[in-house]
Amino acid sequence: MMIPDEIRKCVGFLQYKGNNQEIYFAGTFFFVAVPLPGTERAVAHAVTARHVIEGIRAHDQRIHLRLNHPEHGAGIIDAMDVDDWYFHPNDDTVDVAVSKPWFWEESDHRAYQIGGFIDDEFIVRERIGIGDETFIVGLFPMHPGKQKNIPIARVGNIAAMPEEPVTVTTLYWTDKTEMEGYLIEARSIGGLSGSPVFAHLGMMRNIDGELRFNNIPGGAFFLLGLVHGHWNLPISELDATAQDRTQDRINTGIAIVVPAKKILEVINQPKLKEMRDQILMEIIKTDSANHG
Repeated sequence: MMIPDEIRKCVGFLQYKGNNQEIYFAGTFFFVAVPLPGTERAVAHAVTARHVIEGIRAHDQRIHLRLNHPEHGAGIIDAMDVDDWYFHPNDDTVDVAVSKPWFWEESDHRAYQIGGFIDDEFIVRERIGIGDETFIVGLFPMHPGKQKNIPIARVGNIAAMPEEPVTVTTLYWTDKTEMEGYLIEARSIGGLSGSPVFAHLGMMRNIDGELRFNNIPGGAFFLLGLVHGHWNLPISELDATAQDRTQDRINTGIAIVVPAKKILEVINQPKLKEMRDQILMEIIKTDSANHG
């Protein structure tokens, strides 16, 4: 499997200023394109994990987006305040944060089309399930790239479908919480929080005994969700190798993924839809004036 550059280019890195004014990496975000009805335009939302935004809020009120410029390499954009990110309107267990809609200029990035999200209907139609190949694209803090962002890819597979809630603990929950999520066989690390997770369906699939071919070169890539995190176990509970150890704990190698349908619920909330409608009205007004 070759991962297209267009997939990697939808990813950027989030940073914040500490008390010492140093810049720190916080996690990964990715752009999602939402079409504006009746036009050929679309607006972009930056998407990440809610716990990444809440973590930044504890240190800084500004979100620093590190993007690639086509000629000048990586650059930091003070794009928005922490309050310009929106969470699920009805469910605090959804670890998703979506920025206000905006247009970015002069950057070497793409936005993933919202039509490629995996929802319940897609799962049934394509028989998505355990063993299907997945990959994460995001920040590796030990090698983010100096001249430009260099997102890494980690390849794995679906280990468990969201049949029952997953018990997790994150920054903005004081106690253990149950959330809906996939489990995938892929090591997550701190910098990958908020990263997009894609399912690769390959060149063909066996659906009810019938082989179906994809017409997309290299196979079909669809958004499964975003990285919430992973579990660590004390080394005493497992025979760990040295390379797996992190402060006397071991990464289980199972990452938790927030389903793409939950991202859609956040994107489609009334507040963000109202903002997109306002942008659409301004575009229509401008176009009318230019052709008047």
